[in-house]
Amino acid sequence: MKKPPADTRLLTIQLLLKIETRNLPFGIALEDVPPPQRAAVRKLALGVLRHRTLCESAVIPLLKKPSFAHLDVEVAAIFRAAAYEKYFCEAPLYALTNEYTGMARRLKKTSAAALINAVLRRLPEQLPVIKKKNFTGYLEKNYSHPRWMIERWIRQFGKAGCEQLCAADNREAPLCLRVNSHRTTRAKVLLALHHRGITARAGWWTPDSLIVETAGETMSFTEWPEWQRGEIIVQDEAAQMVSILANPQQGQRIYDLCAAPGGKTTHLAAIMGEGEVRAFDLTPKRVQLVRENCTRLGFSKVLLESGDFRSFDLPPADVILLDAPCSGTGTLRRHPDIKWSKSPEQIIQLAQLQRELLNHAATLVRPGGSLVYSTCSIEPEENQLQITAFLQTHSEWHECGRWEHLPDTTADGAFAVRMQRSI
Repeated sequence: MKKPPADTRLLTIQLLLKIETRNLPFGIALEDVPPPQRAAVRKLALGVLRHRTLCESAVIPLLKKPSFAHLDVEVAAIFRAAAYEKYFCEAPLYALTNEYTGMARRLKKTSAAALINAVLRRLPEQLPVIKKKNFTGYLEKNYSHPRWMIERWIRQFGKAGCEQLCAADNREAPLCLRVNSHRTTRAKVLLALHHRGITARAGWWTPDSLIVETAGETMSFTEWPEWQRGEIIVQDEAAQMVSILANPQQGQRIYDLCAAPGGKTTHLAAIMGEGEVRAFDLTPKRVQLVRENCTRLGFSKVLLESGDFRSFDLPPADVILLDAPCSGTGTLRRHPDIKWSKSPEQIIQLAQLQRELLNHAATLVRPGGSLVYSTCSIEPEENQLQITAFLQTHSEWHECGRWEHLPDTTADGAFAVRMQRSI
C-alpha cells in the first residue's frame, strides 16, 4: 500500500473518533472528509475497524495496564491505526511512529505523545498468534468481533459455522453493481467496461448484477459514463434479490415503506415498468437520497413522501416492501463499524420496532396482495422468529416465498419473505 496522502491519517483518526464517541454510522461520518481524501480515508478506516481487536493484541502487552479501556479514545484510535498500517499495509515503523506521535499533539493529547512513541517503537515484527485453547476468545481476537456476537453466533451456528461467518465478514467485499434494465443491458455495460480495461463479470444470483474485480485507481466509478447516464447503481446481490422476490407486475400500486437510499425503489420500478411506485422514509434528507437515485436512473414518476408511513392515510397497495430498520449484521464485510456500534439490547429493541412496522404494513395491503418483509440482518429475532410470530397472529396471511443468505464471497447476509393476504 502506498503512503497515505497528506492528512489522510489524521482524517482517519478523526473519523474513527466520530464513530466511537458520537455513534455515527460510517457513511455519515465519512461525509465530513474532503472528497480528494475520501477514498484513502475510507480504505484505511475500514481496515482498522475490520481488524480492530487483532491490532489491539499487538499493543496490549506493551502497556502498563493491559487493556484499551484505560486509554483515552484518541490514544486508542492511534494505536489501532498504527498497528493496522504496520501489519496489514506494511508501512515502515519509523514513519508510523513519527507521524502518529506528532498526531497526538494535533489532537491535543500532548501528554500521551511519549507513551505513543515508546509503544510504537517496540511493536513486534509480527502479529501475535492467537491460541485456540479458549475458542470464544480466539474468535473474538483473531477475527475482531465483539464477544457478545461470537457467543450468540456459536449458539446459533455452532463453532465451525461461527468461525466461517467471522472469516467471511473480514474479507473485503467487491464492488457490486446493478445494471438499470430500464436503460441498458448487463452485456452492454460489461463490454464497455472491458473496452476501458476494467475487469468485471456477471454476478452470481441476479440477472442485472455485475462484480467489478479491478477498476484501476484513475477514476471513481461515480465518474464512469455508465454512472453519469444512470445505467448502474451500487447494490449488493442480496439486496437485489429482495425486489426480485417481490415480483412486481405491470400496472400495480407498490409502496416501499423504508426506502432510502432508493436501491430497492428503483429496482422495483425497473422490474414493473408501468405502474405506481410510492416511496417513504422518515426524514427529508433520507428522501432526498431516494430522489437523487430515482432522477439519475430515470424514474421521475416515483412518488416520494417524507415521514413515518404509519401517519399517512393510504389507499390499499398491490405490493408492499418493508425493508425494515435492522442491526445490519449480515453486512459486516461492507460495514465493519456495526460490530462496534450494536449491542444485544439493540437487537431486541429493533425487533420490537420491526414488529410494530410489520403489523401496520399489513393493514395497507389489499386482499390478494403481497407483503415483502426484509432485513440485512442474520439474527433470528429480526427474521425467522419475527415472521413466525406474525403468521401465528394473522391467519389471513400465508408465506409464498423466502430468500435467506449468510454472508460469503458471493453476497451479504440477508433475509426476505413474501407473504400473500387471503382474498
